[in-house]
Amino acid sequence: DDADNCRLTANPAQEDADADGIGDACDASNDTDTDGDGVADDLDNCPADANADQADADSDGIGDACDGGGGGGDNDGDGVPIGSDNCPYYPNPDQADADGDGIGNACEIDDDGDGVLDDEDNCPVNANVEQVDSDGDGIGDACDASADVRCGPNELFEPVLAPAASVDGGIEPPCTICSVTGAANVIDANLANAARMITTTGATGTTRILVTDTDTVHDGSRRVGFLLSTVGGGLPAELVSALTIRTYLAGALRESGGLGGSATLSVLGIADNPSQRLVTFTTSLSFDAARLDLSATASALAVVDNFAMCVGP
Repeated sequence: DDADNCRLTANPAQEDADADGIGDACDASNDTDTDGDGVADDLDNCPADANADQADADSDGIGDACDGGGGGGDNDGDGVPIGSDNCPYYPNPDQADADGDGIGNACEIDDDGDGVLDDEDNCPVNANVEQVDSDGDGIGDACDASADVRCGPNELFEPVLAPAASVDGGIEPPCTICSVTGAANVIDANLANAARMITTTGATGTTRILVTDTDTVHDGSRRVGFLLSTVGGGLPAELVSALTIRTYLAGALRESGGLGGSATLSVLGIADNPSQRLVTFTTSLSFDAARLDLSATASALAVVDNFAMCVGP
């Protein structure tokens, strides 16, 4: 008895949830409060774990502190434990996170991080600062396959290809462990081939690919850009913000868009290929070459696959 925390009631496990020295079997014979949170067990939606606020996000009668098996459980009932749920109080079983910031789309007001709030964004899951909507259907080109945006021979955007093109890939130092591989793939006829550009986190230099059209000088007021993707498909907003596109004529810089440029980049979805994006800006000066630069991002290794330089109306 000297060691028994409830001498008059059998309790071989000596359970004492609120650690007050009185076993649960004897603790407050009427208004028992097993977890010591101030809510009696018969009213407590989680009597074994302290939860004075009685929060119950999914309104199933089981407090969040117990929901899903205790220890935090699954507060919103979406099947994802709270410890790994990127939006723990709103159901989002797909854990979609368009801008890759660790906060689920269900909890964000600007899912793609393009500065346009979701309720005003015509494509809330793909960054599209300019809100381009070529077919006027209310769905931004970055989300809308019906915009019929393609880069290929006789398509809306035409690729600049060999033998009427040359390409140069390289690094602008300092950029330790940065690389450009397969640069020739950007101008070959197989648009499934890509060059890979890798810029390490924290680098102050860039990786670059320059494509020169050796056959045509393109006039101003045209869109120029590159057909891109990344590991896993798509192009997160953080990577878009690390891109610069520059145009040249006879080797002289003409204008630029994106990071450090005066023009804003547009990100267009590609019909029939949801993994690719066409990143462009609208020129005002004639050009015969365009260069893509990839700078470092703050949170991850920057890896971009570059399939082609494309020119369109």
